[in-house]
Amino acid sequence: MSCSDTITAPHPFQARTVSFSVSLLVAYFPFPGGMNLSRAMHVFLVILLFAAFAKAQTAAEYFQQANEAYEKKDYVSNVRLLEKSIEAGADHPMIFYFLARGYALTGNRDAAVLWLNKIADLGVFLQPEADEKFASIHKSRKFETVVKRFQDNLKPTDSSKPAITMKDKDLVPEGIAYDPADQRFYFGGAARPEIVAYKDGKFEKFSKPEDGLWSALGMKIDSRTRTLWVASSALAGEEKGKSGVFQYDLKERKLTAKYLLPDGNHGLGEVVVDSKGNVYATDSVSPAIYFLNKGKLELLLGPEPFRSPQGACLSPDEKILFVADYSRGIFAVDLETKKYWKLARADKTTTVAGIDGLYLHKKDLVAIQNGVQPNRVLKIELSADHTKMERVDILESNHRLFPEPTLGVVVENDFYYIGNSMIGPFLENPKVELKPAAILKLPLEKKPPSRQERQGYN
Repeated sequence: MSCSDTITAPHPFQARTVSFSVSLLVAYFPFPGGMNLSRAMHVFLVILLFAAFAKAQTAAEYFQQANEAYEKKDYVSNVRLLEKSIEAGADHPMIFYFLARGYALTGNRDAAVLWLNKIADLGVFLQPEADEKFASIHKSRKFETVVKRFQDNLKPTDSSKPAITMKDKDLVPEGIAYDPADQRFYFGGAARPEIVAYKDGKFEKFSKPEDGLWSALGMKIDSRTRTLWVASSALAGEEKGKSGVFQYDLKERKLTAKYLLPDGNHGLGEVVVDSKGNVYATDSVSPAIYFLNKGKLELLLGPEPFRSPQGACLSPDEKILFVADYSRGIFAVDLETKKYWKLARADKTTTVAGIDGLYLHKKDLVAIQNGVQPNRVLKIELSADHTKMERVDILESNHRLFPEPTLGVVVENDFYYIGNSMIGPFLENPKVELKPAAILKLPLEKKPPSRQERQGYN
């Protein structure tokens, strides 16, 4: 393999081809155990590459310089630059991991264990005992203790119960929406470009082949007009990179319009609609947010500050759009001024990296997090001014029907979500054996389990 070879890095919605120096691959892989590799690899590559897209981002610059120092085996400089990257705002657990590794390589064992404990505090799972770079501390009692903490973070919870099982394995549902007018669910297929409806235990086809759908991803229903909005993207084939928003009339059960982005490399994966019928969509491939204006999708914001925007939802007053960026966390966008800011994470709260779906329940955010291991569902309480995450509770973690929960929908005080999406394995290998999709139901009013309760679960 030469330095110009191409590595395929799976994307949350499609496999993207990224060329980068193989020396980076050698420097940072094998990937530390415990993360969902397809999602983790995407996050990792985004972090490595974001300096190329954002020269003004000092955290990115420091990280790139730290990587260069690591390649040269200048571990002292590697540590110093990683510290600067974190001081400048880098907040991903893998950067913390790289810093712990740097400390281990420079002989600062206490600092290495300290940063591994910081990662364990976030509730995620890694396997530093499988990384030879930590060999200098593998036999220490403090290291064994933190390894045990990582293992404890894998203990599953079981707050979600199976609500719907889709026996049609070939659909591979990704999008899900709910129409309160007739209490019907709608599911969008990622493998087969189709929308199906579900009520009272029965599935029926909704969309038609002539609609021209690609993979049906994020979906929302405007209950005021009984309109179904669908973010659709071509994930493979000759049309790969094409994307648009499709509009369906639920009363007439037909497509009424579709709004396509110009040809290019796009991946609309989520759509949001407010109470006035304004429509927004996130593009996770060419990072951007679009809004529908006079029959056209127009750029609202992007590419900055995003690397891979995923789920999105509105604040209760609909003045702010919250956007989950897969590698950077959660951003708030003022829809009137287009000003944006990253939500600060309060001390002793868990990481919000790797969020796919993002939803509003009353004043709180509900997030599906599949970019770290274990996969989780989070509840996020915000400050009154929407600048800070005051509290982050883990509602579900490593459920027995996971891996890879993806998108969901809030129905009154319950959260219905796809618990075992096969979209990642399918995109990597279209011939993979598919499993029936399980849609789980999670009560949102129930008190979330404490860390002690989660880690004591059998």
